[in-house]
Amino acid sequence: MRSAEQAVQAAQAELASAQAGAGVVERREADNAVAAARRELDAARASGAGDAVLIGGLEDALGLAELRRQQLDQPRDTSAERGAVASAIAALDQARAAVDRARRDALPYLPAGEVLYLTDLPRRVDAVSARRGSTLQNPAMTVSGATIALTGSAAQADAELLEVGGTATFELPDGAAHEATITAVEAGDGGEARWTVRLEPAPLSPEQIAQLQGTNVRVSIPVGATAGDVLNVPLAALTAGPGGESRVEVVESDPREGEQAQTRLVTVETGLAADGAVEVTPVDGELAEGDLVVVGR
Repeated sequence: MRSAEQAVQAAQAELASAQAGAGVVERREADNAVAAARRELDAARASGAGDAVLIGGLEDALGLAELRRQQLDQPRDTSAERGAVASAIAALDQARAAVDRARRDALPYLPAGEVLYLTDLPRRVDAVSARRGSTLQNPAMTVSGATIALTGSAAQADAELLEVGGTATFELPDGAAHEATITAVEAGDGGEARWTVRLEPAPLSPEQIAQLQGTNVRVSIPVGATAGDVLNVPLAALTAGPGGESRVEVVESDPREGEQAQTRLVTVETGLAADGAVEVTPVDGELAEGDLVVVGR
């Protein structure tokens, strides 16, 4: 193919040279030949010798010189050069086709049944265990999703408090908190199985992805929040009234009096509960910050 490429270049150069016509030097040489033939003819005529044969020969030489000079101004016939270029290009096309066939014959191939197509892209190549020339006995390549995801588990009672789209936080290797979004909450198999919670972290840098991949992190998911500061009491301070209402027993005297201490019942409405405490709002009676309540009675 390289030889054919060189032949094309040579043929194109010859065609360009032929199309350019006569050069400056060639034209000047032809002009000089015409002038010399005319001077010889004029000298013979001026000598008076009257040699008709000599004068006739000099006239023929002048006419030939003038004809050659006129021919230099005519376009040259480049059909032969154009044919050479076309032949060289055809030979180059054949050489390229032969190279393509040789490359295809030299390439390795696999049966179609041994090719696996990934259904979704992009994908991240985590490991390549195949080596050229070796027999495949283990997975040739391990790939994963292009984006990192978090997967955790929770008891059914906790998982039922979670909603898809809820926010969560987890700790990065540098200690900074990073947000994540709940993408799925899947029930476990069986009544006692733990539920699966899937989360998608907020955008991470390539360095953070490399540090987090395959590691364990602790995820915190808030299931509720108050609008501000609220009253709260220990869960054990709540009792149920005869109508099922929630009550808190407030100590009004010195608690060291024990059973003799004076108390009063305050009906409350409960709110969020966490870490053994529950939000309360008094609906019948007064309850204020710092009040002592009875626990565990």
